[in-house]
Amino acid sequence: MYIPRHLLSSAYAHLKAHAHSTNPSILLLCALDTDSLCAARILTHLLRQDYIPHKIHPVAGYQELENVNKTLIKGNEELRFVICLGLGGLIDIAAFLDLSSGGGEEGVRRVECWLVDGRRPWNLHNVFGDGGGGGKEVEERANGKVKGGRYGVGEGVNGVKCFDDGDIEEELEGEGVAFRALVDMPEIDEDSSDDSDDDEEEEEEIEEVQDDGGSEDEDEGGGVRVQLSVGSGEGVASGRKRKSSEQPGGSSDCEGESDREVSRVRRRRRTGSDLVCRLPPN
Repeated sequence: MYIPRHLLSSAYAHLKAHAHSTNPSILLLCALDTDSLCAARILTHLLRQDYIPHKIHPVAGYQELENVNKTLIKGNEELRFVICLGLGGLIDIAAFLDLSSGGGEEGVRRVECWLVDGRRPWNLHNVFGDGGGGGKEVEERANGKVKGGRYGVGEGVNGVKCFDDGDIEEELEGEGVAFRALVDMPEIDEDSSDDSDDDEEEEEEIEEVQDDGGSEDEDEGGGVRVQLSVGSGEGVASGRKRKSSEQPGGSSDCEGESDREVSRVRRRRRTGSDLVCRLPPN
């Protein structure tokens, strides 16, 4: 979801209303760049003026962000807000951080994540998705914009909310329509039977080719065409049989010539391929 520009002050009032007055329930994650450090200085000054306890932690990269999630966010029952300054806009932050509470009802989100990031492009799951909030707020929101609650920024504390400086409403309308259409599309179950049928058909074709490879034909010149399969002597045997059947009572010279031809074929035989020899016509 995103918070439009005219509701930024209402968002801060929403934070003050739900933050803990004695325990640090706000965690500020600040990137190590000039804009983020200046934003952290301004925001911490406001929090001190309103006597709101908070923690600030620098983040140098995604590995550091993962470590912060394990040590400071996951299982922290006192945490209510995570404010990302200069980071988090490029990834699905709800899938990266564990924003669920340590107690309470199962599946209820108790941590709200704010994204104040000037890097582009926006991750559409952060801008137009429910951000893990769910419930009545998601049903009532329009086009990803926050809605509901006393300050117009949502019911209770939950979900991911991006601070819009104007480019989301002005430039990402088409992307929002496409994203919602993609989310509403039904899931397609992969049918493994089609793959198995294709494999069976391929195996049958291979068997047919192998069967045809052992057959012998007579070419146009009247010679005997013998197909030899690698690693077997079936082609030789069938060639001899065909020769003897076509010439009953043939001379021994022809048989010797056939043997020499077959011997040459055997010497030129290569692994993985079929060889063809042609016996000269009588």
